[in-house]
Amino acid sequence: MATRTRTDTKLISTLFLVGAALAVLGNGLHPFFAADATAADIVAEASSSSLWLPVHVGIGIALLMLTGGLALLAGALRDTPGRSYAALTAVLAIVGGTIFTFQIAAVDGYAMRAVADLPQGEAAAAAIATLGAIDTGLLSLSVMLFLGLTFVALGETCDKADIFAGWIRWTATIAGILGVIVGLLMLADTATDFTFIAFRVVALATTIVAIGIGVALRKGPEVIDLSTAPSESKTTTPA
Repeated sequence: MATRTRTDTKLISTLFLVGAALAVLGNGLHPFFAADATAADIVAEASSSSLWLPVHVGIGIALLMLTGGLALLAGALRDTPGRSYAALTAVLAIVGGTIFTFQIAAVDGYAMRAVADLPQGEAAAAAIATLGAIDTGLLSLSVMLFLGLTFVALGETCDKADIFAGWIRWTATIAGILGVIVGLLMLADTATDFTFIAFRVVALATTIVAIGIGVALRKGPEVIDLSTAPSESKTTTPA
């Protein structure tokens, strides 16, 4: 039992740390667009960049790893006082992470590049505009569900279970609340300048939370089952 728990904890840590690292790398290599960029601008960049598809697939893989880490962590906390929020965290992570991965890899990464090959004309322009609307809608849902509600639930789970440092808990909760607000504003297509900046702040904050959890789970070689540990100090031994 102890060996399985230790292995599971290391796996969760690896998923968080590698997923966060890939996300940072992918976003660092992602082309920068102005707040008022159109779907046509994105398609033009996608068709001319050799890194476009690899970068988006890499971010998609990062999202899958983070989704897996969140789901496994929630499962490990199922027997703590935070069990209800843990279950909610797992569901939101899987649903939100699936939508986010589809949006970033399939729609943004592949479809935006493929639509550039359409013959120029009104039909192509309409297809690009439609794809842009779908992309924006899916991104809005992803921000609201994955970066927003999932991390609110995660923060509450950790707080109820009394696990991990306080800054991890409140950063997850505050970033999640801001993510919900940003996602709703994006869906309403309003406050564009604010959401342009706030989206990146939320993404950075949630990435920091993932790194914090990953590091906390790797502090020492001996790891006690999370479901029986009431606090961070009992889940790891000091380095």
